[in-house]
Amino acid sequence: MDIELENIRAVEQSDENQTVGSDNVDQSDEAQAVTVKKNKGGAKWGQRLKIFLLRLKIFLFNICPTALDPITDVWNGVKFIQAGDYAWGSMCLGLTAEPGCVWALMLFLSERTCSTFLLSALVAVLGWIGLPIWTLYGYCRQLVHPESVDHQTTGQPIPKSLQRSITMKCLEGYVEAAGQLVLNIAILLVAGFQKEFFLFEGEAQIISIFISLLSLLKTAGDNHFFQRSRRYPGSFAEVAKAGITFLPDIIFRVAGYSIVIVYLRFLCILPLAVIIVCNYVLAGKAGITKYHNHGKAATAAVSLVIPSVFIADFDDDTRLPTFAMPKIQQSYYKMNRNVAATVLFLCVGLVTFLVNSDYGDSFELFCHIHSKPGCSS
Repeated sequence: MDIELENIRAVEQSDENQTVGSDNVDQSDEAQAVTVKKNKGGAKWGQRLKIFLLRLKIFLFNICPTALDPITDVWNGVKFIQAGDYAWGSMCLGLTAEPGCVWALMLFLSERTCSTFLLSALVAVLGWIGLPIWTLYGYCRQLVHPESVDHQTTGQPIPKSLQRSITMKCLEGYVEAAGQLVLNIAILLVAGFQKEFFLFEGEAQIISIFISLLSLLKTAGDNHFFQRSRRYPGSFAEVAKAGITFLPDIIFRVAGYSIVIVYLRFLCILPLAVIIVCNYVLAGKAGITKYHNHGKAATAAVSLVIPSVFIADFDDDTRLPTFAMPKIQQSYYKMNRNVAATVLFLCVGLVTFLVNSDYGDSFELFCHIHSKPGCSS
């Protein structure tokens, strides 16, 4: 009898232990499920934050410069016209149409047919508004789907629409932003700040110069990596670092060109022509050949303000091995800087000598910024 009672108690104790053990297991499973849910929630918020920051970068570094650059240039030109400075205003507004004209010329040279000529004429007329819209289209697609477009995240090449946007933005930077920057600095040397203003004197000029400088820095960084591979361009950090390295070149050349244009006037074409011809020859020495779709001519033209290599058909890395482009860029940048520095130093030195000597009073070509007897303002 006692043995049976002991067996019954042992069975009951075993059942109780199993019940407690199962309760502990259930509690452990519930705790694990809560932890997994929290981790998933944290990962989800982390992913959302990453996408938000990526979209913020796209908006600030791609969309804003593309939209603000032509807007500020048009605003600056309109302000000049309203103030009665029709020449300055016309030049500011005219430069906004230059990228479309260059784009039209590139289209016509790619296929010289009647239909291409008509298309090029249409692009030249409407390019001033069509080119920014086309550029913004690719960047807006990148903004909507940043996680699928960013090659740094996916490892996949960027889409053709984004490649076209980067190409068009580089074209706008080399032609419009560079021209506006030199023109506005020259205007400051000749006429000073605009007198009519809303917040402060010369606000339109200062804002236009600042936006054009940012656009030019972005163009320099973008094109530096974009020419190495259109499918896998540089990241935001790489583009920013590369742009900053070109800042001394931009400041020196913009200041030099502005002084040369103000004093030499139409004769400024001579040093510009010398630099372009030298750039063309140096591009061939660096390794760019006739098979690179007008690569030497394009490189010579875009290298006036920034040391740059520009090959239009460097699309899928078939024309030139990827490893060859850094060597070409390094070689060309060095030679281009030497030529630009030599020509500009000689021109600025000549201007300085003529302005501060008796010769400056004898010729209208070499005049002080402020008029003096014997010189026209």
